[in-house]
Amino acid sequence: MIRARLTTSQDSTNAPSPQGVRAGFTVVELLIALVIGLTLLSMAGQALSPVREASALRSSDYAIQYLVSRARATAIERRETVRHRIDPVGDTAWIQAGTDQVTRFDFDAELGADVVAGHTVTVCMTARGTGDPTCSQPTPAVIGLKVAEATRYVTILPSGQVITP
Repeated sequence: MIRARLTTSQDSTNAPSPQGVRAGFTVVELLIALVIGLTLLSMAGQALSPVREASALRSSDYAIQYLVSRARATAIERRETVRHRIDPVGDTAWIQAGTDQVTRFDFDAELGADVVAGHTVTVCMTARGTGDPTCSQPTPAVIGLKVAEATRYVTILPSGQVITP
């Protein structure tokens, strides 16, 4: 016949423990785990970089489209000509109605995007919601949006239409 002895929690607490043995991790084990974690994190960051760039470029496109639409709506609301300007030096765009600055957008601060253009681009909207050719540039304005190594070009027609790729 086989007899087994069952140990209870009282038995295990009374059992002698070896001297100098501690539960937990050593500093070396923690450092190794930290190095492995940081290596995996950096690899994931490099893999997601193109996705982040594409997202920033797409958001920059949407920002330009929004600002042109907002300029048109503001011109209709105020019943006056409104200017939408894009400054490549400061990487900013704003809508100006008379002396009031209605909206301002900073591409660099908001999205990390650089605006690439030869000069400040101005598109004017009349109170009827159409482009004003006497105030706007007579030719389409091509604006480059650059994030890291990726570049995307947006064309704004004198009529206020935005053409994106």
